[in-house]
Amino acid sequence: GFFEQRIGGNSNAGTDHAAQIFPFDGYAIECGRRTEIHNHAGAAEFFELAKYKQLYLKVTPINVTPKSWGKGNPESFFGKVIDTFGAARIGWGSNFPNSVGTLSEILAAARKAFSFAKESDQDWIFAKTAEVLYPVLAK
Repeated sequence: GFFEQRIGGNSNAGTDHAAQIFPFDGYAIECGRRTEIHNHAGAAEFFELAKYKQLYLKVTPINVTPKSWGKGNPESFFGKVIDTFGAARIGWGSNFPNSVGTLSEILAAARKAFSFAKESDQDWIFAKTAEVLYPVLAK
């Protein structure tokens, strides 16, 4: 499907590259969010990607401040993302300076979107996952 093509071109992509880590950018989450709030079949395909344990999701400003959440909200969508992928496979990235607003404003919007989540999940999303993907940050 569409999402599996983004990580390697076929449904075996995740297993063929077991030693590699795939950070999946905010675009994929946005596609998943849009299909989830509009009840399109693509949302199921997005959540099925959780079976690829080396796949990490990057949450960006476009994901936490959409023009419309439709019938959903941050908790309904990101809650399902956390439950399905696990917070340890989700990392926030500001995309600063290419995102609108100051870095403080961008971070505040993301923290607001994840305010429903347990503190331990927020720790992973806003710091620990990045330290796993980019070990130099942990120093």
